Amino acid sequence: RIELDPAQIEHLSELVESLRQELEKPIVADNIDPPSRGIQQGARLLIVDKDVELGLALRSEAVACGIQAESASDVAQARDAIARARPDVILLDLNFPDSTESGLTLLAELAELQSPIPVLVFTGAEQFSDRVEVARLGARGFLQKPLTPARVMQEIIQTMEK
Repeated sequence: RIELDPAQIEHLSELVESLRQELEKPIVADNIDPPSRGIQQGARLLIVDKDVELGLALRSEAVACGIQAESASDVAQARDAIARARPDVILLDLNFPDSTESGLTLLAELAELQSPIPVLVFTGAEQFSDRVEVARLGARGFLQKPLTPARVMQEIIQTMEK
């Protein structure tokens, strides 16, 4: 056990309070680094995830980074969105429990395109076999939920720059 003198305790208390205040500050779009030059203005992101709240948070983060974002809550909606306007990158969940199709179904279809769309998989699925299948089907990355929308957007931007 470590014994601290009153001055050290006071100093630690001040540091903890400063950290608490910093963590409570709202994140403002001005604090986000602008998109790098490798991303064209108005780049399009398609978020395919059944989690509506997560989709909204990701869309908000994308807009703050200068990226147009659209959400689809299942594979069928994703196909429609792709047919309407080809995205520059797709963020894809693998699990759609209310559907007969999974994200792997869509990923396989996208891999067959003449000019494949870059796909980042963002899922709570933890099976090694899913990771292997995702890699086999040509996804650019595998992100494990949960991650903050800002962190996900960093990965999307890196994918778009490649």
